[in-house]
Amino acid sequence: MGDIRVIIFDFDGVLIESNEEKTEAFRDLFSLYPEYEQTMMDYHQRWFSVSRMKKFEYYVFELMNRPGDTSLVIKMAERFSDLVTDRVVCCPEVPGARDFLEEFSRRLPLYISSSTPLQELLRIIRHRGIETHFRNIYGDPPVRKKDAI
Repeated sequence: MGDIRVIIFDFDGVLIESNEEKTEAFRDLFSLYPEYEQTMMDYHQRWFSVSRMKKFEYYVFELMNRPGDTSLVIKMAERFSDLVTDRVVCCPEVPGARDFLEEFSRRLPLYISSSTPLQELLRIIRHRGIETHFRNIYGDPPVRKKDAI
């Protein structure tokens, strides 16, 4: 494999086609706040790779002008997780992703570093039966993507 000693994958849009499913889950969540819905969607789409917790903090603390209302941030995060997990479990894999994992996990250590919360990410990966291909899996929280990398 030459100089390549390890491969680190993102998850959404790299191993599974979940980006649109996540956007639809955000849309469903934001429909509960109609006066902010379009502004929240615009922010989500502009800052697509930002962790959901950072997005929810922005929505609550800045947009809704409720600084420090962590209970609403947590409520949004829990509701979003409920909306998104079943959708992501069932969405299609990126074509060729499983074949790549099967081939290269025999040759190199493979890792995932994602902005998806770890427990949710593990549940999805286990349901798909691909956890054995990875040396370790990092989700945010508890580990931010850039820190895992």
